[in-house]
Amino acid sequence: MQNKIKVIITILAILVISVSCGPKSATDPRQENDNETTDKESISVVEIGNGYNGTVYYGNQSYTGEITQQKIEELWKLFVANKTIYETSSYTTVTGQFKDDANYYEDNWENGTSPRTVFKRCMVCTYNGKNYIAGIYWDNKTGVGMLIRYRLIITDEEGAEQSWYGGGSDENIIPDEKTSDWVKYWWPLGYLKLQ
Repeated sequence: MQNKIKVIITILAILVISVSCGPKSATDPRQENDNETTDKESISVVEIGNGYNGTVYYGNQSYTGEITQQKIEELWKLFVANKTIYETSSYTTVTGQFKDDANYYEDNWENGTSPRTVFKRCMVCTYNGKNYIAGIYWDNKTGVGMLIRYRLIITDEEGAEQSWYGGGSDENIIPDEKTSDWVKYWWPLGYLKLQ
């Protein structure tokens, strides 16, 4: 009987050691994964200073030359002015539109008479290997319990509005190049038809 108990204890010990020393489960919350944030989710800000020569993308368009704050805001405003925003890439359901002030007017927000999301400024952000113009917006409407009201929006070459939230909840402190708390939405906020 004692030999059977020793064998059982030995087998259990081997199982415990092999499980504890083996690879961690993908669902183990203690597992550290350096690639947890993929390139498709992360952004980094490009410091343009008083002038920066390079290429920036916005939708399926690009600009190459001297990149200044004034230039990226001019390009962004021209790009989004009077564009319709669709719910999906099938372009069947309209959710709202950018007007020529670059603000976003949602059809279901105050009957589209005042901006749901207000344009504040632009930055250049590296996303998915390219430098994009990113619009910074103050959101007048947020989800239940959500305090962060700034949005960073990049329109990719497919017309999808890739977006992040972050930058705080004080309308008077506009996010800038030092803001680093951006968290990507897992869905595009909308789609623009690109020519």
